[in-house]
Amino acid sequence: MDARVRYTKMIIKEQFILLLKEQPLNKITVKAICQNAQINRATFYKYYDNPFDLLNKVEQEFLDILQNKILRQHPNGFQDILRIVLQDVKENRSIYSVLFSENGDEQFRERLFSLCYHDNMETIRTIFPKLSPVKQEWLYYFIAEGCNGILNQWMTDGMKEDPEEIVNFIDKVVLTVNMNLAKRYR
Repeated sequence: MDARVRYTKMIIKEQFILLLKEQPLNKITVKAICQNAQINRATFYKYYDNPFDLLNKVEQEFLDILQNKILRQHPNGFQDILRIVLQDVKENRSIYSVLFSENGDEQFRERLFSLCYHDNMETIRTIFPKLSPVKQEWLYYFIAEGCNGILNQWMTDGMKEDPEEIVNFIDKVVLTVNMNLAKRYR
């Protein structure tokens, strides 16, 4: 991709994120994005179908970058992946806060936590082989939604705590849940 294309896409994304800070996705028009980015509609449509497509591509770009960070760092389990995710969220807080806001996509957090799905399900299957697959899924989503709630509160409070503190807290909570559940289902 040449420098002009990269620059144009960057400007479109930046102006779109600024609009998304102010209003919900369904209120953002191609016209407004183009006016703010100082481009014509044809240029916008050369790269994106509509604002929903643009949001999806912005989210996917962040998830791809995060996935590459995870792969490069060779994490050893859920805690390492969570640590990488939280550090990335803190480093890119301005964009994540918009993507996680009520103006963004409600499904983005789920897509973010899906990066941890495989490792978590393997751990759950190993620890709880007698749990039915349905109940293993329930346990995963119970943990994921708890992590989501903690992430949301951490972001709302201004991310004052170090990601390591959040990882350690979540790890202790998950271990407690697993130990108590293991007494019943092992």
